[in-house]
Amino acid sequence: RRQATTVSIHQSPQEKEFYEAVSAFVRSAWPESGSGRRGLSRMALQTLLMEAGSSPFGTTPTLRKLAETRVLSASERQTLRDLAAAGDSIAESAKGLALLKLLHALPKGSEDKVIIFTKYLETLRYLEILLQQAGFTSAVYHGEMSRAAKDACIAAFETRLPILLCTEAAGEGRNLQF
Repeated sequence: RRQATTVSIHQSPQEKEFYEAVSAFVRSAWPESGSGRRGLSRMALQTLLMEAGSSPFGTTPTLRKLAETRVLSASERQTLRDLAAAGDSIAESAKGLALLKLLHALPKGSEDKVIIFTKYLETLRYLEILLQQAGFTSAVYHGEMSRAAKDACIAAFETRLPILLCTEAAGEGRNLQF
């Protein structure tokens, strides 16, 4: 039995402020992108915006990396460092809290399996810690794992762990119907 769930989530004020600040940076950098002039590529800016939509935890590593880009002005690099610090100050995610609420609502002792996909590895790492702290055990699957580790992860999910946390890599060629 499959049951997909869509939940509307409202960002916390801190998350909303962070997302809006990242969006403002992307809007200000966009005119220079892809023009052959100095600046960030449009792909980098699009990725940054998608990460910000995923979670602050998925965004801060990219902000730090972009802040080291020498083609940017000192003020742009400082803005990126400030945005990373703002992202670091966010302790919890409204999405993470909604996920915990969904998991706690599952029937106790259920044999059901739960698969949670996320696009970004840093968001996956945040969710792994969040679930551990809430007492949930999960298998964690991502593209940086070796083939043997991926196989072991899927086997653990099939036989003993109720939750699979994964990046989109798990959706590529894996049979998760057991």
